[in-house]
Amino acid sequence: MAKASALVGRPFMPHQREIVDVFLEVQSEEAGDPEPGEWAYDDGTGTLERRAGKTAIQSPLVTHRAELIDRARMFMAAHKGDITRRRWLDITEDILSSPLRDQVTRKVSISHEELRWKRNNSTLIPFAANEDAMHSETPHLVLIDELWAFSEEQKRVVEAGYVPAFATSSGQALKMSTQGTERSYWLNAETKAGRRAVERGVRLGKFYYEHSLPDRVGGVLLKDLDDDALVQACIENHPAVCHRPGCPGPRQGRPCAHGFTVRPAAIRSAWSTMTQGDPALGRLEFLRAYGNRSAADLSGAWLAIDEAVWTRQHDTVGIPEGAPVALGVWVDEDGQDAALSAAFRGPDGPMRVEIPQTPVTQGDGASRLEPTVREGLRWIAGVVRHIAATSTVRTVAVANTKAARDVADELDAVDGLHVTRVSQADLPAACSRHRTALEDGSWFHRVSVEATEAAKAADWQRHQWARPGESISALGAQTLAGWGFDHAPEPEETYGRFVIG
Repeated sequence: MAKASALVGRPFMPHQREIVDVFLEVQSEEAGDPEPGEWAYDDGTGTLERRAGKTAIQSPLVTHRAELIDRARMFMAAHKGDITRRRWLDITEDILSSPLRDQVTRKVSISHEELRWKRNNSTLIPFAANEDAMHSETPHLVLIDELWAFSEEQKRVVEAGYVPAFATSSGQALKMSTQGTERSYWLNAETKAGRRAVERGVRLGKFYYEHSLPDRVGGVLLKDLDDDALVQACIENHPAVCHRPGCPGPRQGRPCAHGFTVRPAAIRSAWSTMTQGDPALGRLEFLRAYGNRSAADLSGAWLAIDEAVWTRQHDTVGIPEGAPVALGVWVDEDGQDAALSAAFRGPDGPMRVEIPQTPVTQGDGASRLEPTVREGLRWIAGVVRHIAATSTVRTVAVANTKAARDVADELDAVDGLHVTRVSQADLPAACSRHRTALEDGSWFHRVSVEATEAAKAADWQRHQWARPGESISALGAQTLAGWGFDHAPEPEETYGRFVIG
């Protein structure tokens, strides 16, 4: 890949090299991987700031795949046809302007475009995000650009075109984008799934890379930074800005001596342009473009719990084997999703909570462990039965309000299960107790993407967790699990093992 990037005149910057090095990892027998010689990742997502060099990743990747596989079929798309064509032209211009120009032919017409390698008939073809675009194709590489702009329906039809084909082509898909808005359905889903995969240490199947501003800069939340500090933070964090002392940076469209391509002055100029008219809206758009942070991702972040407190209380011990547990079920206020947590407290010890993982049957009939934070409500009783069959469950705590009351009624019908109905009057006490115990260090939680996202999103109103936007079910489930454990009937003297999975 390094050779390919040099050939097309796009030598990699460090972040680009990191992306391709990991995305192109191959399974090995030494690592105990199930399919030695196959790609480690068939599905990849990368989110970067604007001007961070997405095309400089795509052009060498296409060149590498075309040389690696005879008759390689490569496809690329953006959310609109004219943008797809422009992105395809960007990549093909890179190759036609390089020493590889004599090895390829480019066809440009109204009805069909392709770049073809003369030696082995590998092709790169732009396609439209519709039902018929990739019908009957067997792609070896699929590139999706500007993922933030794809709708839910476009996601469905595009994936239907290439995902089944990967079973026989050993193909890969790489989706690239800057962060988007609350309407960026496909990107938001990939971001959530990718962060979860990284936290779990997933190293096969799902690749995710994100380069963005952290929630805090110098201890200050992004939303609280003044304008000058925000611009400077974006400059200092941008992966294509050279930070070598004394380097003048890129000049006249050419990278600096160290290979970096973005001038700090260009980012400052973008701020001035984007904040004309509506400064508040321009600030959000600038942060999305040059900090790679969406407004939805930042709205109301860490209002109820201090981020440092939450991080400090990560549990490295966990619930001990053989321990009796209480379960807590929190149903989102709109009834669209719910979460389940387990809790345990030893004699005079701290509260320990965790989001279990239980088996979920996939479309191919295989079973995979998934966290108990899921859409809908119908899964809850089955998961509770599964846990109760392998562990000693002292009680299941559920709020006795709205849609949660129906869940409590269903759990009451489970033989041998004690249900603690938490009243509307007790909910503020349960939430306040959880919040205070986090602050004084007597409440610990196992690392969980879902719980962290909920804690980050939660607001604090009327002495209890409140949902301003994103679901907070995982946090609420931990609250109820802890409340349930301390208010459960006295346990029997002999316990089963606490086993989930």
